[in-house]
Amino acid sequence: NSFDRKLLLSLHSKLIDKDKMLFNPITFSCNTCPDFGYSNSFLNDTTNAWNNYAFMARESGKYGESEKAYRYALEIQPTSGQLMNDLGVILHFHKRTPEAWQEAEKLYIKAGKAAQRVLQDTSSSAADRETAQTTKRDANSNLRDLRKLMKDANRIREASAASGCCSFY
Repeated sequence: NSFDRKLLLSLHSKLIDKDKMLFNPITFSCNTCPDFGYSNSFLNDTTNAWNNYAFMARESGKYGESEKAYRYALEIQPTSGQLMNDLGVILHFHKRTPEAWQEAEKLYIKAGKAAQRVLQDTSSSAADRETAQTTKRDANSNLRDLRKLMKDANRIREASAASGCCSFY
């Protein structure tokens, strides 16, 4: 609500020394306040703000926060191939469970299809087409890597089950 937004803005304005430029006005990241990205996302509540927060959380090793932010951004823009691919990356590389991998696989496939729709749409802007081309390339590459990983994990699981040695998952 507006009270929460005003409170967050007030708190962060006290934490940020604008004279020393301890924040980057382009990305809205703050060196003195690790949750400024979250506050910016909350204050702006746009796909780009949540995507930026998810990326910052991922880069700082806060994968759970990153996953939540990507999921929320997808609620705002459910057709974004880029967001689908980025959420897939979190599930694929950082969650590392069979269920997470299955969801990542579905997300990579959907991301590729979403990117293809943008590329086929003659009214898409050059910037949107460029993003879609990158998304399509990344989603296809990630999908190929994930499927290899899943195949290798299945082989190991089957071999260990057959030998009675260990259990995985």
